[in-house]
Amino acid sequence: MVNIEDLAPGMRVKIVDKWTDPGGRQEPTGFMDKWLGTVMTVRGFLYGAARMEEDIKEYEDGWFWYPEMLDYIADDDSEDFPSVSESDFLALLYKGAER
Repeated sequence: MVNIEDLAPGMRVKIVDKWTDPGGRQEPTGFMDKWLGTVMTVRGFLYGAARMEEDIKEYEDGWFWYPEMLDYIADDDSEDFPSVSESDFLALLYKGAER
């Protein structure tokens, strides 16, 4: 979860892969679902939520993205890679040390 106060316009954030609270603040009929797992650009803030560039033509000037909907702040210079388990990482280190 991302703290809204840590964001600024132009920053990129990854939207969660699935809703953490099915009865939460997301749009209930699924119109926001297409943004799950994507990286979006912050354009501003309103009512304690972030507003994004990519969805500006949806709903009424875009959706409201609350902290529980934001997974992490994305780095513009890197791709979004899946996380690796600790055991996989240690196995990779061990394999490299054998050489």
